[in-house]
Amino acid sequence: STIGKEIARLLNMEFLDTDDLIREKTGKEIPRIFAEEGERYFRDVESDVIRKISPLQGKVIATGGGAILREENISYLKGNGDILFLDAPLETLRSTKDRPLSSNDADLKKRYEERYHIYTSAADLVIEVSRDLSENTEKILKVLQ
Repeated sequence: STIGKEIARLLNMEFLDTDDLIREKTGKEIPRIFAEEGERYFRDVESDVIRKISPLQGKVIATGGGAILREENISYLKGNGDILFLDAPLETLRSTKDRPLSSNDADLKKRYEERYHIYTSAADLVIEVSRDLSENTEKILKVLQ
């Protein structure tokens, strides 16, 4: 999301974050959705949000890490433009309490190992990123141009 916001700013485009749109639609924080409604409900809402925003042009869209678990989401997003996978080494990623499926380091590692091949196969462009925002945005802008 941080990189997406910066890319959108530099390209003078609107930024959309599917997690923000899910929170707006449900009126709940993501961990609460998982706790009260379950992952399937969350994924259904996520797919609905992606379906609705995918026809919009001239937007930078950031998705949650599980968005690519449904083929329909990949198709919707590819209909909008290129899918960029920002590839960060596992050791640079952090588990956080706002990510229900990777709220601790063991779960984060498990998700990374389960999903890495899906991310790379769904992506039109794979970009290795670091913790340096300006370095990352520069790299992405070069690839996009």
